[in-house]
Amino acid sequence: FGAMTLKDFKDNLDALQWVLQYADEHELALRVIWMPWNKGYADPPYVASLKEAVNAQLKAKDVPTLDLMHTYEPRYFHDLVHLNREAGAPLFTKEVDTWLNSLGKPSKSSSTS
Repeated sequence: FGAMTLKDFKDNLDALQWVLQYADEHELALRVIWMPWNKGYADPPYVASLKEAVNAQLKAKDVPTLDLMHTYEPRYFHDLVHLNREAGAPLFTKEVDTWLNSLGKPSKSSSTS
């Protein structure tokens, strides 16, 4: 994956745009979490530009985003991207629950379909 560039993610970014448009048209509340990455490993070279492109799309649609990508120390991981069950997963779950609760409940659609 290290040789990939932002161009390699064009279809993914187009798909994200489709999801954002669909959610907007159907009044669906979106929340996005950048999942944890073990800081014991370097980010692939494309991550910064991909994250910037994704965040620009999310910001344009006012999608709440929680960035936990580089939050946790390596001791909380089982491997590169999976938090361990003993400490990492409970910590992550607590943080996500707190964040989601802070956003409040999304308004319900007024449609009667």
